[in-house]
Amino acid sequence: MIHSNSNSHLSTTPFYVSLDKLDAVSSSPITPSNSILISYGVHAEELATFHAQHVHVNLQPLGDANSLECWRVQSPLKHAAWNGINYSHNDELLFANLRIPEADNRRINPSTLQAYRRMEVLRRQLGYPHLLRTWNYFADINAPSNESTRYQEFCQGRHRALQEDAEFIDHLPAATVIGTYTPGYVIYFLAARESGIPIANPRQLNPFEYPRQYGPNSPSFVRALVKHWPRRSDLYVSGTASIVGHESQHTGNRLKQLDETLRNLDTLIAQAARQESLAIRATAELTYLKIYLRDAADFDVVQQRLHERLGTQIPCLFLHGEICRDDLLVEIEGMYLDG
Repeated sequence: MIHSNSNSHLSTTPFYVSLDKLDAVSSSPITPSNSILISYGVHAEELATFHAQHVHVNLQPLGDANSLECWRVQSPLKHAAWNGINYSHNDELLFANLRIPEADNRRINPSTLQAYRRMEVLRRQLGYPHLLRTWNYFADINAPSNESTRYQEFCQGRHRALQEDAEFIDHLPAATVIGTYTPGYVIYFLAARESGIPIANPRQLNPFEYPRQYGPNSPSFVRALVKHWPRRSDLYVSGTASIVGHESQHTGNRLKQLDETLRNLDTLIAQAARQESLAIRATAELTYLKIYLRDAADFDVVQQRLHERLGTQIPCLFLHGEICRDDLLVEIEGMYLDG
């Protein structure tokens, strides 16, 4: 399902995100001053010459290989680069991305530590100290590394960087961490001048409170974040999977894991609506979903179940990616952009 492209949202919002076709974006009035593009699959070369702020992620789209994300902004963006980070900003928000050289990816802990430290310096220098949402993609996420896994090593590096803020637990962002099946390490993030409000899921333990069995440092993110902008309120939902408490559920069963994930999403959204008086009430009302599947062969059956549960109106982007635990088959993230 591709979201219809409409600029009417921008009259009341600092930004809006749609899922579009490559050819539709190429023929539309998209300029570096009003948009940011995020592509997947094989379109990096075409978009690199087309747009100043273009992020390419090494995940293969499933079902609709031409889908990409288009972030449109109301206030014009300024583009620049600093210390390996490409960034775009206006008076309200900062969007930035960095690609870590492949030679540094073998030691994921120190490379993540240095990346997040650079991100912090940039945000502070530009005046956007508050991380709202991060996305992290790197290869071999479940592979062994120093008596743990590369994901756990990543968590250590991220934690070491974020804890340099004495109040970091109160400022954690929503987040996604997904493994790619080809080399590459990409991080991109959204930041603002004022903080968001964390949302906990009553069905799940906060990630930053996980027991030590999941690694020396717990994952440093929140289940979701509400951001109250001057003209609207957003909900940024982290990557969500079939976890109750802190334990994975329904090992090996893709549809039961999907149903459990949807229960978690509905519970999280209901909590956010109660806590922050949001208009949204259910997963089907999110602006869009990104669905990560460990096994590309699961696409048809998962898409069918999602249509049965949510209908066909919500825009969805399916991506072939490795989930952070090897017993999880599906992960879903999304945004609710009010207005």
